[in-house]
Amino acid sequence: MSQEKVAARSTFVTPAALRVYGAMLAITGCLLIPMFGFSQNVTGTLVNFILFTTAMTVGIESACIAGSFSATSALVKGVLFGPFTAALAPMIPFIIAGNAIMVVGYAIGKKIHPLVGIAAGALIKFAFLYLTSTEVVAKHVKLPAAILSAMSWPQLLTACVGGLLAYLAVTGVKAARKSA
Repeated sequence: MSQEKVAARSTFVTPAALRVYGAMLAITGCLLIPMFGFSQNVTGTLVNFILFTTAMTVGIESACIAGSFSATSALVKGVLFGPFTAALAPMIPFIIAGNAIMVVGYAIGKKIHPLVGIAAGALIKFAFLYLTSTEVVAKHVKLPAAILSAMSWPQLLTACVGGLLAYLAVTGVKAARKSA
């Protein structure tokens, strides 16, 4: 086999490989971002940006998998709520489910328009986390006010901002590719 054919074959990346690499990058981001100790607004926005970007470019399944890592990482590192971080533990399964619900809501709403998908996903995640924190978990476990507050409007804000940033980034990259 000639040198050129070997070089051409070794630089070819299949779409399946790109999906795997994209999913791995998303998981890594969701694991690392909570470790930096940013505020909830910054951490949430960055994680939601990754989840929406992954949903838009790699796939819904990969975004759902990546979304399962961020809350666990924040709990293990203990950075988001200081002394109240351990109180977040009962919410972890619901946060993971909320991330998946957001991504699925996006997938359904994007059939109308990607911005409708972002709004739908953000609203559904917000409603789910607010209701589970106030009506389900808080009935069985005493959640600190900081956790209850974090499961309310900040969820809507960070999901909307993260989704909008993802939309702008993905559409910007697509536009740049077309003009290149």
